Amino acid sequence: MFETFPDTEIQLSPFLRSNTVSWEYVVQPIFVPWFYVSWVVTPCGEDPQMEMRLLPNIYALKHHIEIQDEETFILDTQLVSPGHLNGSGMYQMQPLAKVIAYTETIMGAGAHKEFAYELKDGARYPRYLDWASLESIDVVYDSSMIHLPILETTGDEDEEGEEQ
Repeated sequence: MFETFPDTEIQLSPFLRSNTVSWEYVVQPIFVPWFYVSWVVTPCGEDPQMEMRLLPNIYALKHHIEIQDEETFILDTQLVSPGHLNGSGMYQMQPLAKVIAYTETIMGAGAHKEFAYELKDGARYPRYLDWASLESIDVVYDSSMIHLPILETTGDEDEEGEEQ
């Protein structure tokens, strides 16, 4: 979850929607992964508009996957990972390919759900996790799950989609 503070509210700009509140900044109070999502919105009869959405957890990302349709959809997702997860010592934003859920059992603490991340360049977090040894995994997000609308063609384009 991101936090905001009343004294960082920005007064309404004529370029922003009137039903929103703008902030100078937001705070992520805990060092956990979050998601930077390119979200396309096509208001009724208007041209598509891009929004950049900051999603605080995998559940919010999953919700966005579920609500996609022809007019609102994910175009791209970046994982924003803290340094202890990505091994760099600092936050990094990288193109996300997959998120899996797996069950981890810790002596004396029982079993609990954990998440692991695979980037489009093949890197996996957490780095110590042996994905091949996991017995039961659920794919929570796969970049192939994002919804891209079928683009209609008029028949006046060549094979590369350019008008003739």
